[in-house]
Amino acid sequence: MRGIYGKLMILSLAIMALVGCAGINAKLMPSNREIVRGLGNYNDIETLYNNIIPGKTTIADLKKMGLDPKTTPNVTTFNYLDVKNMFLTNPSEKLEDSPLEIQDCVKNKELCLGHAYGPYKDTNTDGQGQIITRVAKCEKIDLITGWELGFFVFRKGDLVVYKLPGKDMPKIHTIKKEKRPPCFLQEIDPQKFIPGP
Repeated sequence: MRGIYGKLMILSLAIMALVGCAGINAKLMPSNREIVRGLGNYNDIETLYNNIIPGKTTIADLKKMGLDPKTTPNVTTFNYLDVKNMFLTNPSEKLEDSPLEIQDCVKNKELCLGHAYGPYKDTNTDGQGQIITRVAKCEKIDLITGWELGFFVFRKGDLVVYKLPGKDMPKIHTIKKEKRPPCFLQEIDPQKFIPGP
């Protein structure tokens, strides 16, 4: 058991020596980019959403705008039962509490469809803090930046009757911090060092 702790100590010292300067520390930190594509950047998507006019925009117009529900990436389509449940979030609510356009849409059953666009995103996750504490699994700090945006469109037949903004985060700046006080010792199984009978 002493041998293992000795090796861990040597490894820790070696890493500390390696990350003696901030430049090397930054280069060793992990980074990750998550992109959910489909409609361009944040401003492009916002413009498309603003150009949808309930009571006027048709499915043909959506196709011209690049919002064809069947070909646009990352679009989920809902039937009238799904649409109804979206607006009835708890048992005390009734359909009559929903917007009139949604009430009329749901009453038309098969003609009523909902489309969820996205949410689309472009986010970067960059490791922060000290590499030694990350490798030793004592502390993990990540900085998440970027944007995320989605929206909903509801139509009765070929006509858009209602729209609803979804997740809207034009500027994400989140710090995620995880601490594990015992560090790497959590992953050591003491049973391995107990002699058998």
